[in-house]
Amino acid sequence: MSESFNYVIFALMIRRFDFKTPECEDDDTETKLYTKADVNVRKEAGKIAG
Repeated sequence: MSESFNYVIFALMIRRFDFKTPECEDDDTETKLYTKADVNVRKEAGKIAG
């Protein structure tokens, strides 16, 4: 039952809100993958600025 529920929810979200899945993204935008170090740098910058 859990797999069916997840499928229905994700299918609804993708269709209703036009969420992009990894293989169905627009070609004109580039996907950026962040490393843990990138995330930590942004957290530190947020602490200093905030």
